[in-house]
Amino acid sequence: MRIFILGSSLNSLLRFRERLLNEIIEKGHEVFVVAANDVPKDVIQQVTSRNINIIDVKIKKARISLLADLLFFYKIHNVFKNFKPDVVLLSNIKPVIYGNLSGLFFSRIRIISLITGLGYAFIPKPGLRYFFISYLVRILYKILIAKSSHVIFQNKDDRDIFLSMKILTDRSNVAVVPGSGVPLDQFPEHKIVNFNRFLMVGRLLEDKGVREYVEAARKIRNDNPRASFTLMGGLDDNYASIKSDELSEWIKEGVINYVPYSDKVLQQLVSCTWFVLPSYREGCPRSVLEAMSVGRPIITTNAPGCRDTVEEGYNGFLCTPRSAAALSDIIQKAINLSHADTVKMGQASRRRAEDIFDVAKVNRQVVNLVLNNGN
Repeated sequence: MRIFILGSSLNSLLRFRERLLNEIIEKGHEVFVVAANDVPKDVIQQVTSRNINIIDVKIKKARISLLADLLFFYKIHNVFKNFKPDVVLLSNIKPVIYGNLSGLFFSRIRIISLITGLGYAFIPKPGLRYFFISYLVRILYKILIAKSSHVIFQNKDDRDIFLSMKILTDRSNVAVVPGSGVPLDQFPEHKIVNFNRFLMVGRLLEDKGVREYVEAARKIRNDNPRASFTLMGGLDDNYASIKSDELSEWIKEGVINYVPYSDKVLQQLVSCTWFVLPSYREGCPRSVLEAMSVGRPIITTNAPGCRDTVEEGYNGFLCTPRSAAALSDIIQKAINLSHADTVKMGQASRRRAEDIFDVAKVNRQVVNLVLNNGN
């Protein structure tokens, strides 16, 4: 069979899905990745040498642009028409919407929609812009997602929202898998050797809880200057992105240690004590899974997707989302733990990563849906 995976970014698909693609190839199928080519040439050569075909289709990820979105749809439509895939796996909001729309013209293509998170359109905000975007995205989902033979969610909360809003009406073609999984060998367990070092990794979006993290860091450091807070990530072309001026003020103030996003995530994880993600909602946060695999206790929010990663008091703590005060209280609680208890929680994170989030286990579920239609 010809299996296509359509996403926004080639770099992102390779990071999260390369092992899935390799597993499908090993079973004798052709694999094509359709996404914006945002990786170096040497990476392209390595990928194509493993029989992963790449089709460069650019997309304006974060913002609605009628012209750019129509062009994206036109390119997808031509890809489907010219390459005649048997199965298409769609990942991220715009690929899911426009991939399903294009699929209406090709009845023989089996489409699987992967909902990696509900994002901006499902996080309540004041203002007319949010209302318009939220309404539009929900309507498009409702009209188009029926084309999908299966819809895969990364947490039960997102699935239940789609069912309660009648975006989906039939549970029979719905599956829930624990995120994209984490490659345990790429993120091996390391002993905790530093204490009172906190790390947040993610896109610099207000919805990730970046401002709450910085405010909590400011409060904690007033009482405990030995505590350190690192923020690793990049600015984003997104309505909810932190502005560069605001980031510069934080760096100048010294409230955080800022590290631009790079492939040195493992190095940052090894040097921290606790991993923090105060997000408002997620699909299933890969950054948290990587931290768990390395053996770090987690502080995150009691929000969809986030709460699935933590068993309260076992491998971390949960706090109320959108509250810097609640986050700072939990961070102080973590600081007050003994070293032995902190290490014990980190070890529990690794066990939880092995038991639930191992990428090999997750991929088996997805491959079954892709190749066998869930049978």
